[in-house]
Amino acid sequence: MAFVQKGLKNILQKNPHDVVFLSALRTPVTRAKKGGLRDAYEHELLGAVLKATINKFPNLDPAKIDDICVGTVLAELGGSKAGRMAANHVGIPTTTSFSTVNRACASGLSAITSIANSIAVGQIDVGIGGGMESMTRNYGSRAIPTELWPEMKESPVKEARDCIMSMGITSENVAERYGVTRADQDAFAAESQNRAAKAQANGHCHKRRWNSARNHSRETRGYEACFQEGWHKHSGKQQSGLRRSERCAYDAPINGNGTWSGKPDYREMGGNPGSRLLARRDGRWTRPCYPQTSRLHWPPNI
Repeated sequence: MAFVQKGLKNILQKNPHDVVFLSALRTPVTRAKKGGLRDAYEHELLGAVLKATINKFPNLDPAKIDDICVGTVLAELGGSKAGRMAANHVGIPTTTSFSTVNRACASGLSAITSIANSIAVGQIDVGIGGGMESMTRNYGSRAIPTELWPEMKESPVKEARDCIMSMGITSENVAERYGVTRADQDAFAAESQNRAAKAQANGHCHKRRWNSARNHSRETRGYEACFQEGWHKHSGKQQSGLRRSERCAYDAPINGNGTWSGKPDYREMGGNPGSRLLARRDGRWTRPCYPQTSRLHWPPNI
């Protein structure tokens, strides 16, 4: 069983029981209803990313993957059935267990953490953590339950009623409560947009991103999953939704009467799948696979 390392020297030292990331792949994040991947199913792209992960490591027997955990939020039935079908569809056997988790915007991170924890305690040796989402197909209810006990809607407990508050209002609340001004948010957003645009222009993200060669036009439904330099003309070539920095201060508030948050300060409505392959550093089959990073434990005050 793994144990918590203390002290910088020990933390940075490589140990056989380290949980390491061997692969990190994703598709671009494209805009809902408008982006290049708008016609794709989230589990379709999940399957393609899982397949690309397997293809990246020909020495990896898919049967050695003990568990897959995928973060979902809006998918029907929590994405458990469609996600499992996607894994089996691309050659991952039924001996590999599959689960989904919903922790809102942190669902993918929670899934990766779940796999890492299972490896750390010796429950499994190899696993995949990731996420999938399609805001185009699954955002019809605006993330508000369509079937809700009427008495719950009128609960005397304010925290219960707040659970179905829209994200636009919560954004306003957070900014107002913690004193984050619109000017501060716009400055931060402008810097973020500039960094993203620069990284995209210089191709820094290209090698880490799985290139979907899926034809997403409505006329043809051809499919090809591969790594390539060029992008299919109908597929998501790059992340969309970048805004010029000079526009950040001029965008209207998200909430009609709000004053604290604007569109650049708020998450772009889109979605994409991604997967992370994790294993113990001393795993027998991982020796020809070079770890890209490892998962560290930090004290609470860091």
